[in-house]
Amino acid sequence: MHKNACPFFPSLRPILAPMGRRTQQTLHRVRQATLAQIEDRLRPALPAALLDKPSSGDHSRDRLYPLFRTFWCWIWQVLQANTSCRAVVRQVQALFAVRGGGPIDEANGAYCEARRKVPLPLLERIFAASCQSAEACAPKSSLLQGRPLRMADGSGTRLADTPKNRKDFPPSKNQRRGVGFPYLRFVAFFCAASGALLARATGSLNQSELELFMSLLPSLKSGDILIGDRAYGIYIVAALLQSLGIDLVARLNASRKVDFRKATRKFGRQDALFTWDKPAQISPLLALAQWLGLPVQLTVRIIRVRIKQKGFRTRGLT
Repeated sequence: MHKNACPFFPSLRPILAPMGRRTQQTLHRVRQATLAQIEDRLRPALPAALLDKPSSGDHSRDRLYPLFRTFWCWIWQVLQANTSCRAVVRQVQALFAVRGGGPIDEANGAYCEARRKVPLPLLERIFAASCQSAEACAPKSSLLQGRPLRMADGSGTRLADTPKNRKDFPPSKNQRRGVGFPYLRFVAFFCAASGALLARATGSLNQSELELFMSLLPSLKSGDILIGDRAYGIYIVAALLQSLGIDLVARLNASRKVDFRKATRKFGRQDALFTWDKPAQISPLLALAQWLGLPVQLTVRIIRVRIKQKGFRTRGLT
């Protein structure tokens, strides 16, 4: 996979690597699309009523940038790597020229103001609808009995050095004040079948990845299978998910060593059941009631494999 195709979630690169250059080619085709093409191709993924003209308030009057056009202009702008608002206005000018509309001034103030008034609750509803649409279109898989596979991953990005960002996303407590840039930490759940982003949580460096992960648990359902990296291969996560009817497939956390000679039950040379004891110290990630509700012991299956794929390094996974 192209090195820039997955900049925010690098641990997903090995999973998406078989797509090769197709990811970059797809990105190139999307960026070549006009505003009209983006709207025509993506509009069927959303319920039409979501972008209807409101009966009152913002976007309720007949303007150059009604709600539906403002939204698709914004999507086009994002897909163009956040190009300028002036470029968006030129796309609208071209759209009106093709469809027989009147001339449009090049000033971008009207579009910027219309975009600013798009309500956040509406964007949340659109986000949820797009996830449902993607999942409905995804092919059904027989993998792991056809159960829904959810992938969890965390990352972060540096933000613009503004007073508001410094206030909302302060540095870690052991970092000297005034040094470095504001930093946004985030965790997301993906649908393995469709690739859709299902849920996300954001925070600062003063919040751990697992803290943000805990806030996303209500978006999972009983019967789901969560897939994660080493950060999630621990007793707390496995036991909490089990109590919710959710199974976990994750790489074993580096803090835990495995000796297959001490297995509770063996299925193969490096495939066995182990019993994990509940930690003696209460986890700060959980409320007291949650902690007391976790089992004293947990049975987990641990498998160690070596993955050989042409063109990639041989990897050992536990």
